Amino acid sequence: MRPTITDDTALQALLLDLTEKINQGLRLEEILDIIFDSFRIIIPYHRIGLALVSPDGASLETIWGKTDNAVINLPVGYSAPLQGSSLATLLESGQPRILNNLSAYLKDHPHSDSTRRIVKEGIQSSLTCPLISRGKPLGVLFFSSRNVGEYQGAHVEIYLQISGLLSTILEKSALYEEVLRLSQEKNNLLGMVAHDLRGPISIIQGYTELLKENIIEAEKEKDHLHGRIINACKTMLALINNSLSLAALESGRLTLKPEQIDLHQFVNDLIEDHRILASAKSIQLSTHIPSKLPSLTLDPHRLGEILSNLITNALKFSFPNTKTTLSVDTKETSVIFSVMDQGQGIPAEALPTLFSSNNRPGVLPTGGEKTTGLGLAIVKKLTEAMGGQIHVESQVGYGTIFQIAFPLGG
Repeated sequence: MRPTITDDTALQALLLDLTEKINQGLRLEEILDIIFDSFRIIIPYHRIGLALVSPDGASLETIWGKTDNAVINLPVGYSAPLQGSSLATLLESGQPRILNNLSAYLKDHPHSDSTRRIVKEGIQSSLTCPLISRGKPLGVLFFSSRNVGEYQGAHVEIYLQISGLLSTILEKSALYEEVLRLSQEKNNLLGMVAHDLRGPISIIQGYTELLKENIIEAEKEKDHLHGRIINACKTMLALINNSLSLAALESGRLTLKPEQIDLHQFVNDLIEDHRILASAKSIQLSTHIPSKLPSLTLDPHRLGEILSNLITNALKFSFPNTKTTLSVDTKETSVIFSVMDQGQGIPAEALPTLFSSNNRPGVLPTGGEKTTGLGLAIVKKLTEAMGGQIHVESQVGYGTIFQIAFPLGG
């Protein structure tokens, strides 16, 4: 005998119990098991399945399923493309769908692999409902039965209430995972900053103690120690500034103050600021700028931060007697800044994570310089925050070129 739709009191009792279980923090799989075991008095089914939209939105993947059948032809992990499928239309509409004769549906849609698989399990009717949270499709929940003509319009209302609760738990789960990810990133960043600060702090402490105890008498040696202390302070300041910039970018607290920039003056000043570092490593630092350039409206401080990071990196990872060039050019409606070096190049396997906050370029600075590992992450985030795009090309043994393009209307 088939289960029948009971009165509203029984339904609300089940939904209330389900809500309490969700609030207790039960995992999604546990909630789905409760639904499978408890809701037969409300809605008929022999099988329930849950499929979620992939992160790239290209496919649906089964993440949970439970059935009375001995055979499972649509297992967990089964994935099917969304584009052009009936489920894509279902997700767009946000409306449930009843199919009460899957064998007949399969004849009309012979290319539906998922339908073929579930019919082979003996399933004949399905009630499918999209799971939506804040207007975003999360996936679909399937109630399925071995009986033809199983589902009625009245089942849809029950189904919508169940799917609404599941959408809530899926959203909570996604938010929880995001909190865990951000917490891990924060811990990684703090650990890296603490590790990188330990070195220069030790240098400052050690040299300061030497100077305080008057162990060093020669003025030349004292000047050398003073220089080492100043360099250690600069290293710490760069690390702290980079960390603060990254934190502001990732929290959405970045403030931009755009103004019209004279690119010739801007680039000349920027290069002048880096000549000492280039000279110390016997690296030729040059520019390639056309005589006529349009003005660009951007935050000059942030643009300087972007290009300074790229130039400093180029100098750090290049050998003496090589060349680093900052070029500016226009192409259609964009201004393009290029920083090209003749350094070590970046291994191909390091390129996919090059702009992450914990990137490892696969090569070491050629002069033993300290590097925070945050510079390129900041470059990418600042570039995108100002409406630009970044591109990198590199070949080991030949060097690297970074290109930053900003729209002229920016």
